[in-house]
Amino acid sequence: MKINARTVITRYNGKPVMTEQEIFLQENGQPILINGMPHMTAGREMTVGDVFSTILSSKKVDQFNILKADALARRFYRADVVDIDESDYSSLLDVIEHNDQFVPFVLAYAKRALIDAREGLERTDHKDKVHPP
Repeated sequence: MKINARTVITRYNGKPVMTEQEIFLQENGQPILINGMPHMTAGREMTVGDVFSTILSSKKVDQFNILKADALARRFYRADVVDIDESDYSSLLDVIEHNDQFVPFVLAYAKRALIDAREGLERTDHKDKVHPP
């Protein structure tokens, strides 16, 4: 099944969650404040692939051996669409359910991407059975 790793994660108000942002600093090392908030660099929008990549590469997960977790993390970080098998699907669902690195709505995006991939596969299988090529 194919997971869309480039799905951008947005907040409830529709604004994308940003990642890789840094605070602009003055010459004395103090942050530049605008309206009481630190001024940030642009960064980039967080994607579902970033979530899976971070989870799999930042600490050991029991569901995957180290090499498999590293390989999957790299695929999620680099690719727009990641193809996984049934066992990886089940393991990734379990990893998402027991993760505490991200807030719940971010994990919900990752879980939704897994469910959408499964539903897409089931729709394709059903269509092939109803209308064989």
